[in-house]
Amino acid sequence: MTLFDSAADYARYRPGIPDEAVRLLTESLDGFDRPTLLDLGSGTGQVPAALLPASSSGDVG
Repeated sequence: MTLFDSAADYARYRPGIPDEAVRLLTESLDGFDRPTLLDLGSGTGQVPAALLPASSSGDVG
């Protein structure tokens, strides 16, 4: 058995997205009426998961 036997294990043991990166990505979406993020095959989905709170609170766009 390794640390990465499943996608959930992989996500659990990977470092999270730094707050600075989330802030930079969020700020890059300012001014867009309905911003859309495509996370295509980039791993565990940590980036959209990190951006979700900002987008759902109205901080994005």
